[in-house]
Amino acid sequence: MSKTLTWEKWSSFSQNRYLEEVQTFSKSGSVTQKKEYFEACYKRNASKKAADAEAPQPANNLRSER
Repeated sequence: MSKTLTWEKWSSFSQNRYLEEVQTFSKSGSVTQKKEYFEACYKRNASKKAADAEAPQPANNLRSER
């Protein structure tokens, strides 16, 4: 009379390791928080680029006039 052995008992890796990890780190509302964070970053970068484009560039006179 031998017991039936499950795969997980003899395996060194859990079959649902990814799902277990996701459940431990997931929290409600995290996707919307990340979306808001990245949208704010994109807006900040876009406004910085627009300000740089509008600012007058200093004249670099590398060549000497003859």
